[in-house]
Amino acid sequence: PGHLINEPVGKLRSSGSVLFIAAIAIKERLRRKMRGWPPDLSPALIGREAELLQLRPRLREAAQGRGSVTVLRGEAGTGKTRLVEEMSGIAAELGYPVLRGQAEAAAGKLPYGLFAGVLADCAALSEAARETVAQLVGQLAPHLWSTVFPDVTAPDEQEPADSPELRQTLLLARLVPLLSRLAQDRPVLVAVDDLHWADSSSLQAFQHLAQQVGAASAEGASLIVVAAVRPEEDERGKGALVRRMMQELHRRESFRIVDIG
Repeated sequence: PGHLINEPVGKLRSSGSVLFIAAIAIKERLRRKMRGWPPDLSPALIGREAELLQLRPRLREAAQGRGSVTVLRGEAGTGKTRLVEEMSGIAAELGYPVLRGQAEAAAGKLPYGLFAGVLADCAALSEAARETVAQLVGQLAPHLWSTVFPDVTAPDEQEPADSPELRQTLLLARLVPLLSRLAQDRPVLVAVDDLHWADSSSLQAFQHLAQQVGAASAEGASLIVVAAVRPEEDERGKGALVRRMMQELHRRESFRIVDIG
């Protein structure tokens, strides 16, 4: 039965949730048996089985057409990143595209830098997606070009015809439809790490994406968003931005916070 572990089950989405859930259960049992589970469980995940039990249903919900946003909140060294990686690995095994973004702690952060990796992973999925991402980045976020397309010469820069505010509005307006189109045929996982280090533009884009997950589900697109963040430390500045964002998102039915102790 080992060949079953490599059989994509995303295509079973249209066959009904019972069949999909059974397929996940079989694949998980085979994966654990073949990998010697639990002896090879990463030390970073020891004691985190409860958190994994809260995360895995998000994949089943996505197969049933319901997207979700889950934020893993905990101090440094509590295993948040490893949990995000585990979810990404399970999603990839199920045949779901995984789009990864990470904020940088260094000074001089690029606006929307959190989504540079997400856009790069989008571009790698297909030629059509690559063309769409190239147009979006070239027109609205040329400062991200070398990060998203490191091996491609950037197009000649022209004086932007639109104001920075309008370009930001257009970028936000085009980001979610781009991801939603990718998630029409099968769920897509957006995995974000170190959200607490994100620049304000990235935080705004993340909030916009999280707010639109429910609407995307209603239109047949299953987006699974998983993010890791440290508790807000400063009362002003970035900490206040993150805290306000969490308070706003907490009102959404699709949003959950999992505290990592």
